[in-house]
Amino acid sequence: MGKKLPAPRGGPVEIPVERARQLALECQGFRREARRTRPRKADIVRLVEKIGYLQLDPTNIVLRSHLLVLWSRMGEFDVGLVDQLLEKDKRLFEYWAHAAAIVPSADFAFHRHFMRNYSFPENGWGRRVRQWARQNSSLRHEILERLQKDGPLGLEAFEDREHTSWTSVGGPTGRNFSQMLFILWLKGKVAVTRRTSGRRVWDLAERHYSTMLPVQEVDPREGARRAVERAMGALGVATARMISQYGFAGHFGGVPKAIDDLVGDGRLAPVGLVGAPRRRSQTWYVRRDDLADLLGGEKRGNWNRSTLLSPFDNLIAHRGRAEALFGLRYRIEIYTPRSKRVLGYFALPVLAGDRIIGTVETELDRRRMKLAVHQGHPLSVGRSNDLEGKAVDRAVRGLAAFVGAREVVYGPRFPEAWARHLRNGPIDRTD
Repeated sequence: MGKKLPAPRGGPVEIPVERARQLALECQGFRREARRTRPRKADIVRLVEKIGYLQLDPTNIVLRSHLLVLWSRMGEFDVGLVDQLLEKDKRLFEYWAHAAAIVPSADFAFHRHFMRNYSFPENGWGRRVRQWARQNSSLRHEILERLQKDGPLGLEAFEDREHTSWTSVGGPTGRNFSQMLFILWLKGKVAVTRRTSGRRVWDLAERHYSTMLPVQEVDPREGARRAVERAMGALGVATARMISQYGFAGHFGGVPKAIDDLVGDGRLAPVGLVGAPRRRSQTWYVRRDDLADLLGGEKRGNWNRSTLLSPFDNLIAHRGRAEALFGLRYRIEIYTPRSKRVLGYFALPVLAGDRIIGTVETELDRRRMKLAVHQGHPLSVGRSNDLEGKAVDRAVRGLAAFVGAREVVYGPRFPEAWARHLRNGPIDRTD
């Protein structure tokens, strides 16, 4: 992007937060205008490779998070393609990023490094897990033997017999098999081969990953460098902490040094954000090739789309970054007592153009196929306007059409400037 600039001297280069925000959206695969063609499997794979992962979460109030992340960027698509890519084509697979996630098979070598080197912490819960795993070594062998003989199998296929209870080391009751499967998954001994009604179906890793094996061992220093480059390609602008927590960066311990090396090589440049809603004391970084555009290069047009974001969307997963770039102070309130909720049980941020303008609390009534939107909150009190209200309605109706809702019903708790543009009633598929 743009021509290269000489190395900055005298401290970080100051860049407008508006341009940093636009770079972040571009790196996250948000299109400036709606797609005119229906996405294919190759489009999904390219997007996941670009942003690095799709976080998984069991919450399904409207739609599973990973599908919301894809929809917010690509528009309507055939959700069955994701299952095909995971189960048949194996161009995607489930593994651990900073949380359980769908990751691209192109990154298998970096995740394989983590599998081969994974160990629990020496202190605290890690010590308790190691103790429990030793006490239940027979359980480990039983799982692997069952999968070798009968797999793939769901959790329900295993019967919990006389093994030391996970409760004895601080975990919930009755999770012996699921806990051991999780440990074996992290260590690359078992794999998620598919899901049935949202539940994992397990198989031996060597069988499921057969098309990806063998892979050459990743040099840790090179892995850390690649992790930084990949994180910056997905984030655009970020602090060292944000980089170290993104994608497979957490698999490598040398990320801080890799950042310093890339700065020394002139590949990354330290910057400060001018006009950020919240200033952060840490140094931010951008790819050196992006600096020219950030410092006033020719803009490539405005974002004309409005959409809704999953609470676990990569764009806002780091809450401090979301606040610094977009002014969004967001907390998931699923586990907050009803009386203490502010934004609502399942509140989705509204992205309009290149700004996040607020949140809407949504819920899909699957029996009546009605999308209920209980309340909406603008990002800044008193700033809501007619354009924002229209953007909210477009985003809500777009989601309703995607999930197959026949109508939208708005609740009473919306700012007046939004409310007069919110359309209750049937979904017009041509809207």
